[in-house]
Amino acid sequence: MDEIKQLLKRSNEKYLLGKLAYENQYYADSISEFYYSMVFAAMALLTLKGVKTKTHGGLIS
Repeated sequence: MDEIKQLLKRSNEKYLLGKLAYENQYYADSISEFYYSMVFAAMALLTLKGVKTKTHGGLIS
């Protein structure tokens, strides 16, 4: 459960950074941060379901 909490924390941090970047008109950076926010959230969900992934490429396969 600690791993899931850590992944969700990283997801939230990336979301907040993306929001900050967007508000300051750093659109390319905001897209990247929002993307990784979703990656970490997806990794948390898969971990909760018992599926381990180490890379964002592992989310696709």
